[in-house]
Amino acid sequence: GMRIPGRKDAHPALAGRYAGMASAVGQIWRTEGLAGFYKGIWPSLMLVTQGALQLMAYETLKGLTRDLSAAPASATMAPTGRGNPAGDLPSFHIGVIGAGSKLFATFFTYPLQVVRTRLQKRQQQEQQMRTADAFRSIVRKEGLRGFYKGMVPNLMRTMPQSAVTFVVYEGILGALRHLGGGNDEPSAPPA
Repeated sequence: GMRIPGRKDAHPALAGRYAGMASAVGQIWRTEGLAGFYKGIWPSLMLVTQGALQLMAYETLKGLTRDLSAAPASATMAPTGRGNPAGDLPSFHIGVIGAGSKLFATFFTYPLQVVRTRLQKRQQQEQQMRTADAFRSIVRKEGLRGFYKGMVPNLMRTMPQSAVTFVVYEGILGALRHLGGGNDEPSAPPA
């Protein structure tokens, strides 16, 4: 059977199911057709939105923080007519904003992670279930709280990572601004 070195099979019933990659592709094609290669893809595709939500929240919170901590607009305007760049915020503020943006994005996408995990668990037990059925099952058996099981430990791991990521991100942007002559935007590549 197809095995990954150093990994025990998640479910004994799946051991030896395929002789190799070609066997797996052939069997899926014969038994399920093209759709078999895309089973369970919707929750994963929807989770792609987490990065977009996080960046949107980060930029919004960064703007609000700058607006709240800024002196009157005339005192902060650069000679170009633009306000100060985000790099003027202290690293601590950037870190808090980065962690907060992760909390925001996770709140909206975590239910999809729970559904995806439940679908994968059912698939390992060779029980078929559609995404909509998984949503209904969680609501019926556990209520809305079921969609957020395990979110706190997840956030304890990911929020500090996001804080550091955005501090580094703003540091790199600041360095690029400095190298580009102090503009608000990184310099454009030569044509």
